[in-house]
Amino acid sequence: AAIGEGRFATARGIAFTADDRLRRDIIEHLMCELSVDLAAAAARHPGANPDFTEEMRRLAPLAADGALSIEGSTLTVGEHGRQLVRVAAAAFDTYLRQGEARHSRAV
Repeated sequence: AAIGEGRFATARGIAFTADDRLRRDIIEHLMCELSVDLAAAAARHPGANPDFTEEMRRLAPLAADGALSIEGSTLTVGEHGRQLVRVAAAAFDTYLRQGEARHSRAV
């Protein structure tokens, strides 16, 4: 009936929060550009919670191994860490930690 009336037939969906948009931005920058400035990303998404204490704790082993550099609020995946970029990005995926991942898991 909805299609016959020129409307979409969907009746459900997911509403993105400001935090979801911020995390999407961070993950996209890491995956595509291998670098992200967390402060700049947070500034682009007012209303989001830019507390990344837990994420930085999860990224510490990558930084210790030289796969990722952390300088101020900027994260950069180095040549040594390119194969682990999905692991770095996964640290920012709230739904992955909650067991509700909508994307494939990092190896």
